[in-house]
Amino acid sequence: MNKNNSGAEILYVVCFVLCILFFILAWIAGSGYAVAFYISLAVGLVALLVDNISRKKEASIPEKHPGRPTPQAPPKHGAYYHPASRHEQPGGPMLSPLPPPQQTSHPDTVLAEYYKRKYAEVKPPPSPPSPPPPPPRPKGLINNRYEFIKKLKGGGMAEISLAKDWDNGQKQVVIKRPRNDTDHATKLNVDKLHQEADYLRKTNHPNIVKFIDLFQDADHLPNLVEDYVNGGDLLSKFKFAAADEQTAITWAVQILNALEYIHNSGFIHRDLNPGNIMANQNSDITLIDFGTVKNSGFSSDTVFFKPGFVIPEVAAKGYADTRSDIYGVGGTLYYLLTCDRPGFIKDGDVVTILTAKGISLRTSKCVDQALQLDPNFRFQKAEVMRRALTGG
Repeated sequence: MNKNNSGAEILYVVCFVLCILFFILAWIAGSGYAVAFYISLAVGLVALLVDNISRKKEASIPEKHPGRPTPQAPPKHGAYYHPASRHEQPGGPMLSPLPPPQQTSHPDTVLAEYYKRKYAEVKPPPSPPSPPPPPPRPKGLINNRYEFIKKLKGGGMAEISLAKDWDNGQKQVVIKRPRNDTDHATKLNVDKLHQEADYLRKTNHPNIVKFIDLFQDADHLPNLVEDYVNGGDLLSKFKFAAADEQTAITWAVQILNALEYIHNSGFIHRDLNPGNIMANQNSDITLIDFGTVKNSGFSSDTVFFKPGFVIPEVAAKGYADTRSDIYGVGGTLYYLLTCDRPGFIKDGDVVTILTAKGISLRTSKCVDQALQLDPNFRFQKAEVMRRALTGG
């Protein structure tokens, strides 16, 4: 029995005894039954009131058991109680001590830590090594850019040099400077160099030399810079041994492709010959020397032809059109297949000469038609001659 319950029972007994005692005293005193009844009723009400107060105090005070720990307060925020933690102890069931609740992190913090660990495992690619610093430029560069290497063969209008372009990875280039033998020749050569530069500046074709730069030197002369074709011109390559027919046709097709581009832009080369055609180490053809390029029609300027490669109407009348360049292709093909310069070959001789050297009849007839003295009997366009050569 609880100690508090024992005290309440004693109080009940005392109140009951007092009720009986007051009743007896009231009856002996002669007050009658009514007075004795009211007095005992008042004592009973006081006893009930005292009992009610004692019960409220008993409910607010936790029960204490000897030899048993006082129950802990309800867990705070974040803690919990698991039923499995209860077990029997002598004196009744009790709660096992729980470990202190661990501190929970904020969800945003947990997510940030997750991505931090995830992306920390992916290492960024190593940065590329820095390019080495460019080598120091030598002193005495031409136009503060070009390093002279050596002189190449001189042309009729210009001196030609090989150089390194320090603004373009030390790429090898060709510098053309007008010859200044006399005042008249110098002016003519300067005009032709400007004419070539103006045309090449707006030209872009794989079989035409590339324009790079035009600058004025200390003598106030223009210098034209072009791509260097690492090979040789066809005139030098076939002085002593002719080309095989298929190689000659392959080169002729590339020449005709370049001529078609030139003619479609409204210009005529006017001086096409093996000396103005370069073949690189991959046997690709490049047309050079555009100092004679003009619009079709009559022109009063002088063209200095290579011996044996004179174009009849240009030399005689100063007139040139697409058929004039076709004659130049015919003369170049004849030279490649025979190592001889065509000159003014009579009609009909070309087929006989070429077929005697083992050249096919179709190729022989194409060369013969291209070399007709009358332009009206030649191929009229470059693409027409290309189809006739290839059979396409």
